[in-house]
Amino acid sequence: MARNLYRQAPVSAAAVAVILLVFAVTAVQSRSITGNLDESGLGDAWVLYLPLMDDSPFGPLRALGSGLLHAGIGHMLINVILLYLIGRETEWTFGSPLTAGILVTGAVGASAMVLWRSPEYPTVGASGAVYALMAVFVAIAYSRKNAQVGGALVLIGVNLAYTLMTPGVSLWGHLGGLATGTILAAVLLTARRTRTRWFGLCAVFALVVAAVLIRVAVFSTGGSGIPLL
Repeated sequence: MARNLYRQAPVSAAAVAVILLVFAVTAVQSRSITGNLDESGLGDAWVLYLPLMDDSPFGPLRALGSGLLHAGIGHMLINVILLYLIGRETEWTFGSPLTAGILVTGAVGASAMVLWRSPEYPTVGASGAVYALMAVFVAIAYSRKNAQVGGALVLIGVNLAYTLMTPGVSLWGHLGGLATGTILAAVLLTARRTRTRWFGLCAVFALVVAAVLIRVAVFSTGGSGIPLL
């Protein structure tokens, strides 16, 4: 079964495997599958939290590493199921390498939004990357004018409603991933050549990375940035 899932969507399956491995490490370190980040060295090193991001040259990498961490097995399972199912559709359309780029860019874009809008809250999870995939999937369905677009919009709506109603869920992380995915969708569906698509994806990636680095630099120099919400 695992081999079949990998053949259908190798990047999505690999991303799920990495998330499962990271969860297993944190669970072993904390000796818990529900409080797996409570006493986890890996969790402490990768959680997205602005005050900890200027303590070393590798601090900004939390913007990506935090997307592999999850708080509890339920949080992790929801994200990996959505990631695989939506990621598979994206891989069938754009191919595995571009899908990998969407996942990474979506995760960093979501982290950038969190750092600018709610940096006082430690944040983890692959939801930002998943929301980026959702936005791309909606655009794919719309471009094909098929019935999937309605289901994709409902999926986004239900997830956003859950975000608003559930305490402790990062609204800004989800919105950041959705916004990044929307920009990526416009770039990928407008461009006809693979080279142009890669150029556009790299440009968006550079922008979200710059947003992260600027936010860390502003914080490290004592600046407040924009008002916190």
